[in-house]
Amino acid sequence: TMSYIQNNLQAGEEIKYKELFSKANNFAYELTDRGIDKDDIVCVLGQRSIELFACILGIIKAGAAFSIIDSDDELSKIEYRIKSCNCRYVFVDQNYQRNSLFPEAIVLQEVYLNEYPSVVCADRKADDTMYLAYTSGSTAQEKAVMVTYDNMESYIDAYISVFDICNSDVNVQQTPLGYDGLFEELFSMLFTGGKLVLLDKRILQSPRLLHKELIKNKVTLLPT
Repeated sequence: TMSYIQNNLQAGEEIKYKELFSKANNFAYELTDRGIDKDDIVCVLGQRSIELFACILGIIKAGAAFSIIDSDDELSKIEYRIKSCNCRYVFVDQNYQRNSLFPEAIVLQEVYLNEYPSVVCADRKADDTMYLAYTSGSTAQEKAVMVTYDNMESYIDAYISVFDICNSDVNVQQTPLGYDGLFEELFSMLFTGGKLVLLDKRILQSPRLLHKELIKNKVTLLPT
């Protein structure tokens, strides 16, 4: 039995991994149909949702690199990240469309809900860039770090080993979008077949509400 991602933002919507990967194909097809290349960068601007995670997997399948941006960030930060990474396309949540900023914007929900032909997963090398992570380092100015596939694989393998993660584990995705912790939460569950719970920020910021959801979903992992 395949586990699923649960999204408490939409009345407990659930999705099996098989369907999630099928939805990811939609995004991969959209990009390959637009002529995406391996070295191209695709930005994803939105909030935690099943559509956003399907988009991440679709970008990987298409062979491009991605940069995730939280739509709740300050506009100056959003503009800086998009301009500094010189992305080719931007996927945006339907509730956050600013056409003047994103002339090539593609709406996440429109691609997610459509049906596309299957595409072949792009060939990738271990040292190909998987995504861009932003860090302030020792200065106030954010800088992009290029994370490769072997970087991510080595880290997730170690993360799974240290915490002895298996397919019966339940994790909560709580790291703000655009930061590395997001990917340890996502890929550790994908690699093992565990369950990932997506919660509204209002719940994550309330100890009482968070505790209720942890009990309700029988959470076994809570990264801090």
